Amino acid sequence: METKEKLINAIKMQIVQEEKGNKVYLLPPDLARNFSAYLLLHEDIKFVIRITNKLIELKNKNPNQEDEQTIYKGMWIAAIISYCKCFTGGIVKLDANECFKSNDTSLKATHELLMNIRNSWIAHRDDSVYEHAIAYFKFEGKGNTSYHIKSLSATTNTREILEQYLKLFSHVDGIVIKMIEEKGKKIHENRISKMRGALLSNLILK
Repeated sequence: METKEKLINAIKMQIVQEEKGNKVYLLPPDLARNFSAYLLLHEDIKFVIRITNKLIELKNKNPNQEDEQTIYKGMWIAAIISYCKCFTGGIVKLDANECFKSNDTSLKATHELLMNIRNSWIAHRDDSVYEHAIAYFKFEGKGNTSYHIKSLSATTNTREILEQYLKLFSHVDGIVIKMIEEKGKKIHENRISKMRGALLSNLILK
């Protein structure tokens, strides 16, 4: 609990510093929990878009060193996890049926591919098409044998595939932004616009 309070206070201090000169109000707790969930969806998708753009940059440089490949793989796994969790749980989650209408067949197929990669390879190691490996051994002499494995996984994307993913992420982000705008409008009309005096002053972040 103490750690959570310290984190919250640190976030408040950061807001005060970034918004220096502006009067900032905290959203009332009964509204903040649900509305924050929508804002966090947007943050997650923005994070995924930034990662994908970075991956395209790396792809243009044709990374082939082991360290570069490790960074590439880690970034891509982080992107898939962050994207898929927007659809799999939390206070608010996205509904794929709402995000992809009948004319969004290509985007829906790309979305389902990522969900399958998450479910069959990242979150669980199923016998799937997303990871292939060959185990082999060598005689090292003096009766010693060494065992090795070489694998290829779903991280081996082409630039074209990454750009297709980017279209998907931008599409979903646009939907999330519309949700935020609609929720924000309702909050303003029903609550914020009616606040006066001490009720409003008590929400000022100091």
